Amino acid sequence: MPTSSPTAWRTVFTFLLRTVGVTKGNLSSHMSRLEEAGYVLVKKTFDGKIPNTSYRLTPQGRKSLDRYWALLDEIRRGGMSGN
Repeated sequence: MPTSSPTAWRTVFTFLLRTVGVTKGNLSSHMSRLEEAGYVLVKKTFDGKIPNTSYRLTPQGRKSLDRYWALLDEIRRGGMSGN
């Protein structure tokens, strides 16, 4: 399970691939867009000849994700009806 430390490199590509259930190309494309937007940092390393890609939310990414979850909670509670 990913750690909650904001400085930890927390999620590897294969974990996201299994969790989200998209193709490698789709995941790579989405993560590149999140990186370009400043929401995630990408760390690419090799374990011998095996590539290892890890992601970490930036402070901006964490703030945006928290805002997103808060808006979803508001919608779930019915607080945005009619707005």
